[in-house]
Amino acid sequence: MIWLTWRQQRLEAMIGASVLTLVTMLLIWSGHDMSLAYKNMGVATCLAHDPSPQACQAVAQAFQTRFSSLTGLATWLNFLPLLFGVLLAAPFVLDLEHGTYRLAWTQSITRRRWVRVKLGLIVAIVVLVSLFLTILTSWWNNPTDHIVSRLDPNQFDFEGTVPIAYTIFVAALCLAMGSILRRSIPAIGITLAGYLALRTVIETWVRYHYLAPVTKRIPFAAAAADQPVPTRGDYFIKAGASIPKDIMRLCFGGSLQPPPPNAAGPSYACFQHHGVFASVVYQPANRFWLFQGIESAIFLIPSIALLALAVWWVRYRIT
Repeated sequence: MIWLTWRQQRLEAMIGASVLTLVTMLLIWSGHDMSLAYKNMGVATCLAHDPSPQACQAVAQAFQTRFSSLTGLATWLNFLPLLFGVLLAAPFVLDLEHGTYRLAWTQSITRRRWVRVKLGLIVAIVVLVSLFLTILTSWWNNPTDHIVSRLDPNQFDFEGTVPIAYTIFVAALCLAMGSILRRSIPAIGITLAGYLALRTVIETWVRYHYLAPVTKRIPFAAAAADQPVPTRGDYFIKAGASIPKDIMRLCFGGSLQPPPPNAAGPSYACFQHHGVFASVVYQPANRFWLFQGIESAIFLIPSIALLALAVWWVRYRIT
């Protein structure tokens, strides 16, 4: 049974292996260059001696500018869970579409065993492939992790447990839709739309509200720069200030035009005296693994339900 399943997946396996090899070579090549530049440009030494947010801005900016072209590569890497999830689930859907599953069911192989082996092998390979890619992309991202927040989408989406959860969700959605529709193209289309829609909603509107962001007040005076918020590794969301008009007129001689929040001067001392501060909203860096767990659960819980639906549909609805 396992050998038959493997034979049916040879084409998709070869395509997936080719893509995986190319991605691995590209990430190792570019990651090696990034690692060398991180050391040779003095970023590592600077951050080791002074990890404060203002320190090392020049060398960190130079490093990021040098490798800015890789930002586009990170965008394309977002499609890897979709690609591998669909590739690994497609043979199962094609088996149902072409009706070749009936041959197995006439060879003393029960539906229960057939679907258990099929889905079990698919999920196992999905986990192994996505785990390998996660380890590789985490290594590739390592120099940048010391400069920007790991909660940044370009870091968060490729590290921890979420890439594995993404890939399992894609495979589970494709398997469930394929079981119900028994048509590969519609099943893949629904998977594509569902995955991209959920990823977009989560990243745009949900992720940074898993827990309420931290809001801190800081004085307008330039002395506040000695104790900046957020610190390195925190994910900055927004900054601003709400200044009542009467306070603004009082502190700026009748003017309603607010100056830059980080400027110094008597007027800002006036703000502070009247209890007006700037506010900074951010997510602390130490919430990275908690957010990883929450987002992984958002994708894994539906995945379990979708796999259960696929098993039930094959066992009781397909003839």
